[in-house]
Amino acid sequence: MNNLVKEYRNAAKNIKISSDQMDTIKKEANKKTSNIEWEGREAARKIENEYRLKADAIKEEAKKKIEQLIKENAGYHETRVKVQRYFKLLELRESGGFKVEPEVYVYSHKDPQGKYISNARKVFYEHVGILRQDKYNDIRLYIVENGNSVNNLSIIIRGSSFFGDDLRDRVKISQGYINNCHDNCNIQINLKIGSSKEELLKYIERSQNFNKMKEMLPANLDALAKEYEIVCELIKDKEWQILYLEHKKDYYETGYSHGTETDEYKEILKKLKKLKSE
Repeated sequence: MNNLVKEYRNAAKNIKISSDQMDTIKKEANKKTSNIEWEGREAARKIENEYRLKADAIKEEAKKKIEQLIKENAGYHETRVKVQRYFKLLELRESGGFKVEPEVYVYSHKDPQGKYISNARKVFYEHVGILRQDKYNDIRLYIVENGNSVNNLSIIIRGSSFFGDDLRDRVKISQGYINNCHDNCNIQINLKIGSSKEELLKYIERSQNFNKMKEMLPANLDALAKEYEIVCELIKDKEWQILYLEHKKDYYETGYSHGTETDEYKEILKKLKKLKSE
């Protein structure tokens, strides 16, 4: 029995020594592992930075090359934009010219004698002044009812421009709405309210006020007219006719669903063939 006690004490002592040794081994291993992992992260970070710098250098080189190409092609791009704009004006030319006269009106359920009618009729306002009237623009002044309980009349500008909807800097102004007042115009500006037509007419008749109204019109009307007339001269040239038809041909082939099946596309091909054979 005494031997067993001795063996137990010896076993406990050796187990304690072994346990301490295992703890030491684990601590040393953990320390070495942490150091290796840190060294690995540092090495990976350095490699990652190295490759990032290489990638950034490639990107920067590509950026410079692209910027150089853009610079070299700036003139080509400007030419392309200019010609595509001319195409838009030529499409506008095909509409047959400016024909829209401004109409400003209300719908009324009364006939001219004041009797009720079931189907509303258009009652047109007569213009009280003309701000601009030429072969491309017709812009007028009107005095209309605005539905207010007081100051129930308004001076408004309503007009139509040939260059209304087809260009990036198209002439289209919509500043103000009058209840129950309708029009067919692409220029719409509300100016001033008043209580009587006489009062508003006097306002319009003052040259200073009239000039201010004219200054409110789109500033690009003359420039657009000049540019349009240049294009109308260019299209008289055979090469311009071919270029424009090729542009339309491309549109029907790539930008119009089943465009090559249309009569318009077939007509374009005929015209192109004829021009190129002359």
